[in-house]
Amino acid sequence: MRTAFPGMIWPRITLLILALALVAGLATAGCKKKAEPKNESKEPTVQPLKETKSLPGPAEKQEPVVAGRFYPADPTELKTMIQGFLSRAQGSALAGRPLGFMVPHAGYEYSGPVAAYVYKTIRDLGARRFVIMGPSHGVSFQGVYALDKDFYHTPLGDARIDRESVKKLLGARAWISSNPALYGSEHSVEAQIPFLQEAAGPDISIVPLVIGSITEAQAADLAQVLDDTFAGSDVIFIASTDMSHGNYPPYKSSDDIKPVDLKTLFFIKAMDSNAIAKGIRDDSTPLCGGMPVLTLMNLARRHHVSEAQVLKYADSGDATGDHRAVVGYGAVAFVLPAGEQPSAAPVEPAAAEGGSFRLTEAEKIELLKMARAYAEAAVKKGSFPSMEPGTENLKRIGAAFVTLKNAGQLRGCIGSIIPDEPLYRCVQRRAVDAAVHDSRFVFNPITPQELASLEIEISVLTPLERVKSFEDVVVGRDGVLLTLGPYRGVFLPQVPTEQGWDRETYLSELCHKAGIGDPDCFRNPQAVLERFEAIVFSEHEFGL
Repeated sequence: MRTAFPGMIWPRITLLILALALVAGLATAGCKKKAEPKNESKEPTVQPLKETKSLPGPAEKQEPVVAGRFYPADPTELKTMIQGFLSRAQGSALAGRPLGFMVPHAGYEYSGPVAAYVYKTIRDLGARRFVIMGPSHGVSFQGVYALDKDFYHTPLGDARIDRESVKKLLGARAWISSNPALYGSEHSVEAQIPFLQEAAGPDISIVPLVIGSITEAQAADLAQVLDDTFAGSDVIFIASTDMSHGNYPPYKSSDDIKPVDLKTLFFIKAMDSNAIAKGIRDDSTPLCGGMPVLTLMNLARRHHVSEAQVLKYADSGDATGDHRAVVGYGAVAFVLPAGEQPSAAPVEPAAAEGGSFRLTEAEKIELLKMARAYAEAAVKKGSFPSMEPGTENLKRIGAAFVTLKNAGQLRGCIGSIIPDEPLYRCVQRRAVDAAVHDSRFVFNPITPQELASLEIEISVLTPLERVKSFEDVVVGRDGVLLTLGPYRGVFLPQVPTEQGWDRETYLSELCHKAGIGDPDCFRNPQAVLERFEAIVFSEHEFGL
């Protein structure tokens, strides 16, 4: 049997190299590249998000698209291969009930040994319902594709699709589509299904989702949609991704990619979704399924998961013995804390549209005390206190910035733009970051002796809203997030007022903060401006 190479087959190359490769019959690997049968275009097609409706009739079945390439097409051979992987994988003792897993999706002979660490855990768990989120490799589109059929057929039989849940997802957001043209010959979802059939049994139900191009805000929103759709159920979420791809030019060895992948796993383990989001933008945390992973992390943080558990890391060289040009694979579990339900009733967002969210004076004081306790513990390198909020309001999903000043001079300011965790936890985390992780003060860090002189300010943000024109930005009301290509910068609403800037100066300074040389970058048609408002309060306001 001929299987796929460590990532994906047929990467795009120059016409000259392609001509030589075709003569030599050469096939190379790379997950970011597209699978290219000879009768298909080499360029990804951009399809509109147009929903199709199912008609009454015989059961609709999705036939396998990568059987015989990514895994054996012969049922006996496939079953024997998977059983071998499962028998060799070590069992993983989890601290609780898993909400979901990160799993690789390359050819089984390369990534199967790592994937088996997840599926052995699933086998022992006895789970039967799964949502599989994979990236799109061969078709370029905006949004998310949901497979709206009755079954997904593999050599091991038919896996039932939870079509009722698929319908709910399709009705939840306009950017979730069932247009079959968006699926193509995608392997990232299908590669998980035979493993599930063998590990969890033939009576599983699945929801296959392929994530195209989405924003970080949409990844957070998708997590909320999934939480709403599967509230109170025992579903397991799977984020399908490979890691560093060193098997296409410039080729990289195991020694080259391992430090990069271990850094990525460190961020995932620490549940640092901001670092992963940044890494997706600048490719510093290589994950071909970056948005599925970010969505799962957002979902886990909604359920108070504070640390993920890395089950296994290896690369394709560990399977082949050739470590010169490899792909990295990671298996990670996102485990619910004790007492947390697998998919509890959804938590309301803290920063509701229309500015309806409010904080009482007592709640503001409670957040300020949390911020100080966590900032001081970080600076003193002590243990962090266990501080739970006194009201349900502070447990709502929110985003916030924490600012530290000494005699009016900035000493640290870090925050979250995207609401993806309970507000009180966001404040605690960002207080630590502002105190010890602000790169502007790496050579002049806050000292323990300085803590008594610090003043803490918190800004709780409303959701991002894209503006049609820079002229719609209102100084004194709007904070602004600027995105232009790989560059990003943000200012809180109070910054231009404190600095005495007018609108154009405000936006020019924002270009500078984003690292863009052109002070008029905000006028660029490709620039995206998103506004938000903030509830701002400080220790000084309450005499703390």
